[in-house]
Amino acid sequence: MAVRHRSAAFAERMDKPVRIASAIFLVLVIAGAMLGEKDSIGGYIKDVGLISVLFCAISLTVGYIVPKVLGMTHPEALVSGFEIGLHNSTLAITVALTVLDSAQMAVPPAVYGIAMFFLAAAFGAIMSRRGDRTVSSG
Repeated sequence: MAVRHRSAAFAERMDKPVRIASAIFLVLVIAGAMLGEKDSIGGYIKDVGLISVLFCAISLTVGYIVPKVLGMTHPEALVSGFEIGLHNSTLAITVALTVLDSAQMAVPPAVYGIAMFFLAAAFGAIMSRRGDRTVSSG
Protein backbone atom coordinates (compact mmCIF):
# COMPACT_ATOMS: atom_id res chain seq x y z
CA MET A 1 0.00 0.00 0.00
CA ALA A 2 2.86 2.36 0.79
CA VAL A 3 4.47 1.70 -2.61
CA ARG A 4 1.14 2.19 -4.39
CA HIS A 5 0.62 5.45 -2.48
CA ARG A 6 4.05 6.80 -3.49
CA SER A 7 4.09 5.48 -7.06
CA ALA A 8 0.94 3.93 -8.46
CA ALA A 9 2.57 3.34 -11.86
CA PHE A 10 5.48 1.39 -10.33
CA ALA A 11 3.11 -0.64 -8.17
CA GLU A 12 1.03 -1.48 -11.23
CA ARG A 13 4.11 -2.61 -13.20
CA MET A 14 5.33 -4.75 -10.28
CA ASP A 15 1.97 -6.40 -9.56
CA LYS A 16 2.42 -9.42 -11.84
CA PRO A 17 6.14 -10.04 -11.04
CA VAL A 18 5.45 -9.86 -7.31
CA ARG A 19 2.52 -12.30 -7.60
CA ILE A 20 4.69 -14.71 -9.58
CA ALA A 21 7.56 -14.40 -7.11
CA SER A 22 5.16 -14.97 -4.20
CA ALA A 23 3.80 -18.14 -5.79
CA ILE A 24 7.31 -19.42 -6.48
CA PHE A 25 8.33 -18.67 -2.89
CA LEU A 26 5.28 -20.53 -1.56
CA VAL A 27 6.07 -23.55 -3.74
CA LEU A 28 9.69 -23.55 -2.51
CA VAL A 29 8.65 -23.31 1.14
CA ILE A 30 6.12 -26.14 0.71
CA ALA A 31 8.67 -28.27 -1.14
CA GLY A 32 11.23 -27.65 1.60
CA ALA A 33 8.78 -28.67 4.31
CA MET A 34 7.79 -31.79 2.39
CA LEU A 35 11.41 -32.76 1.70
CA GLY A 36 12.18 -32.43 5.40
CA GLU A 37 9.69 -35.21 6.05
CA LYS A 38 9.93 -37.14 2.76
CA ASP A 39 10.04 -40.55 4.45
CA SER A 40 6.80 -39.92 6.33
CA ILE A 41 4.95 -37.72 3.86
CA GLY A 42 2.52 -40.41 2.66
CA GLY A 43 1.31 -41.06 6.18
CA TYR A 44 1.07 -37.36 6.95
CA ILE A 45 -1.01 -36.70 3.85
CA LYS A 46 -3.24 -39.61 4.84
CA ASP A 47 -3.54 -38.15 8.36
CA VAL A 48 -4.15 -34.47 7.49
CA GLY A 49 -5.13 -34.47 3.81
CA LEU A 50 -8.89 -34.80 4.19
CA ILE A 51 -9.16 -32.34 7.07
CA SER A 52 -6.98 -29.84 5.19
CA VAL A 53 -9.21 -30.07 2.12
CA LEU A 54 -12.36 -29.74 4.24
CA PHE A 55 -10.95 -26.78 6.17
CA CYS A 56 -10.05 -25.00 2.94
CA ALA A 57 -13.43 -25.67 1.34
CA ILE A 58 -15.29 -24.51 4.44
CA SER A 59 -13.11 -21.40 4.74
CA LEU A 60 -13.70 -20.43 1.11
CA THR A 61 -17.44 -20.99 1.43
CA VAL A 62 -17.95 -19.21 4.75
CA GLY A 63 -15.64 -16.43 3.61
CA TYR A 64 -18.00 -15.84 0.70
CA ILE A 65 -21.42 -16.46 2.26
CA VAL A 66 -21.05 -14.32 5.40
CA PRO A 67 -20.10 -11.12 3.52
CA LYS A 68 -22.82 -11.83 0.94
CA VAL A 69 -25.45 -12.20 3.68
CA LEU A 70 -24.19 -8.93 5.19
CA GLY A 71 -24.94 -7.15 1.92
CA MET A 72 -21.62 -7.11 0.08
CA THR A 73 -21.63 -7.38 -3.69
CA HIS A 74 -20.65 -10.61 -5.40
CA PRO A 75 -17.12 -9.38 -6.29
CA GLU A 76 -16.54 -8.11 -2.74
CA ALA A 77 -17.76 -11.35 -1.19
CA LEU A 78 -15.66 -13.38 -3.64
CA VAL A 79 -12.52 -11.51 -2.66
CA SER A 80 -13.38 -12.03 1.00
CA GLY A 81 -13.82 -15.75 0.37
CA PHE A 82 -10.37 -15.94 -1.21
CA GLU A 83 -8.80 -13.94 1.61
CA ILE A 84 -10.24 -16.24 4.24
CA GLY A 85 -9.78 -19.48 2.28
CA LEU A 86 -6.19 -18.89 1.24
CA HIS A 87 -4.62 -18.83 4.66
CA ASN A 88 -0.96 -17.99 4.99
CA SER A 89 0.58 -21.44 4.76
CA THR A 90 4.01 -19.94 4.21
CA LEU A 91 3.92 -18.21 7.58
CA ALA A 92 2.72 -21.35 9.35
CA ILE A 93 5.46 -23.43 7.71
CA THR A 94 8.11 -20.86 8.57
CA VAL A 95 7.02 -20.74 12.23
CA ALA A 96 7.00 -24.54 12.41
CA LEU A 97 10.47 -24.86 10.89
CA THR A 98 12.18 -21.95 12.66
CA VAL A 99 10.42 -21.14 15.92
CA LEU A 100 9.21 -24.66 16.72
CA ASP A 101 12.15 -26.35 14.93
CA SER A 102 9.79 -29.09 13.73
CA ALA A 103 9.46 -30.29 10.16
CA GLN A 104 6.61 -32.52 11.33
CA MET A 105 4.60 -29.48 12.47
CA ALA A 106 5.11 -27.93 9.01
CA VAL A 107 3.34 -30.78 7.22
CA PRO A 108 -0.33 -29.78 7.84
CA PRO A 109 0.15 -26.23 6.49
CA ALA A 110 2.17 -27.65 3.59
CA VAL A 111 -0.65 -30.05 2.70
CA TYR A 112 -3.14 -27.18 3.07
CA GLY A 113 -0.91 -25.02 0.88
CA ILE A 114 -1.05 -27.57 -1.91
CA ALA A 115 -4.78 -28.28 -1.59
CA MET A 116 -5.73 -24.61 -1.48
CA PHE A 117 -4.45 -23.97 -5.00
CA PHE A 118 -6.76 -26.56 -6.52
CA LEU A 119 -9.73 -25.74 -4.31
CA ALA A 120 -9.37 -21.99 -4.85
CA ALA A 121 -9.19 -22.49 -8.61
CA ALA A 122 -12.36 -24.59 -8.54
CA PHE A 123 -14.08 -22.13 -6.19
CA GLY A 124 -13.15 -19.20 -8.42
CA ALA A 125 -14.34 -20.97 -11.57
CA ILE A 126 -17.67 -21.93 -10.00
CA MET A 127 -18.31 -18.59 -8.32
CA SER A 128 -17.33 -16.48 -11.33
CA ARG A 129 -20.00 -18.29 -13.37
CA ARG A 130 -22.64 -17.88 -10.68
CA GLY A 131 -22.35 -14.11 -10.39
CA ASP A 132 -24.99 -12.49 -8.22
CA ARG A 133 -27.32 -15.51 -8.34
CA THR A 134 -25.82 -16.73 -5.05
CA VAL A 135 -26.98 -16.06 -1.49
CA SER A 136 -28.22 -12.51 -1.02
CA SER A 137 -28.86 -10.35 2.00
CA GLY A 138 -32.54 -10.18 1.57
